Amino acid sequence: MGLGDHLTDDTITQGYKSAGDIGGLKPEQRWAADKIVVNQILDTTIPDLVVNQIKTAYEPKDVWENLKELFEEKSRNLLEDLGKKFQNTRCGEYDDVRAHLEKLANLRERLSSLGRTIGDTEYVSVILGSLPPSYYPAVDSLAISYEASDNDLTPTAVIRMAINEEEERRRLRKGKNKTQDEAFTAEERKNKRRSIECYNCHKKGHYRSECWAKGGGKEGRGPRRPRIDEDSKSKDRDKETSKSAKDGANAAAQESPVVDADDISNECKSCNTPSALSDSTALTSTHCQPEVELYGSGASFHISPYSHRFTNLRSIPPRRITTANSRVFYAIGTGDMKIDVPNGASSTPITLKDALYAPDVGLTVVSIGRITDAGYSVAFEGKSCRIKNRSGKLIGDVSANPNGLYKVEHAALP
Repeated sequence: MGLGDHLTDDTITQGYKSAGDIGGLKPEQRWAADKIVVNQILDTTIPDLVVNQIKTAYEPKDVWENLKELFEEKSRNLLEDLGKKFQNTRCGEYDDVRAHLEKLANLRERLSSLGRTIGDTEYVSVILGSLPPSYYPAVDSLAISYEASDNDLTPTAVIRMAINEEEERRRLRKGKNKTQDEAFTAEERKNKRRSIECYNCHKKGHYRSECWAKGGGKEGRGPRRPRIDEDSKSKDRDKETSKSAKDGANAAAQESPVVDADDISNECKSCNTPSALSDSTALTSTHCQPEVELYGSGASFHISPYSHRFTNLRSIPPRRITTANSRVFYAIGTGDMKIDVPNGASSTPITLKDALYAPDVGLTVVSIGRITDAGYSVAFEGKSCRIKNRSGKLIGDVSANPNGLYKVEHAALP
């Protein structure tokens, strides 16, 4: 309505003076008339509860300043509350993950409308931190996949993983319930049949029409037991033993380790450094690359491609490891592995027992669960993963990266 000057000034402005007389009214008269209009607009649009909070102001400019202070403060409080809610929202173990993700997306949009932009990196971190513990293995597998491909996690990838995991869990629960119901019904029928008594032979478990005894509906139709002498039995046993041995040999040939435990003379193709356990298909150049360790709260075992970190390394039959994006790795050895855990300006050497050696995995996965099983305590505080020994002394402090992953990178070996 062209009355904005009354919200910024309490005396006549130069704009009114420059316009001169209009409609027979001098600039001072028009200013006074417009001031009355502004007051009427404010009086009719401001709720009574708000009027009581700003009733000490009379000039339109003062009223407007009070309104801005009152509602801008509320906006700041709302922004702070929404930010806390966005960071602290968690999905329960049996909650609907889809509904949870939609809630996070809505909160992100509301924060954006208030001027608080949530970037993809922060959004990924919030989603990963809000999922229930049962999702940790899938989260770790996804993180390993992206770390191995040297790509950053995206919100789309994390959301797709969470939805796929939820659908798989629902399918398993549905199948489990159906199987339980079918098993219960079958067992009920079986128990009921056991209580039936045959009127012909007076034995339980069948009807007279099904009875093989004399006078029964299937008299003389029962299975005949062939006569087998001891020599025939012995021959059958020998044949079965021979077949089992042959099948076992074939299975061993198919599942045999791809490495020989005595083959310790192979070298890295890039730097010719001897490898403690490798073969023609497993030779790697991890000696020449930065060593990366990922601390995973959902990982069920320690795993690493760095053979020089292992002590008493020995070969095992290939153990299949499948990541969230269906990529397959094979662990071909096991032993105790030594790592250096960062702790401020220094580091603490520790030994991880019974770690798996997988040359193609790309980075070391440190299982938080295995560490706690060994008697250590682990706490996630803010953006740090803090590890203490049995006496309570802090031995490790691993910081989270922008993606919310607790990752440590060591320089390549000389």
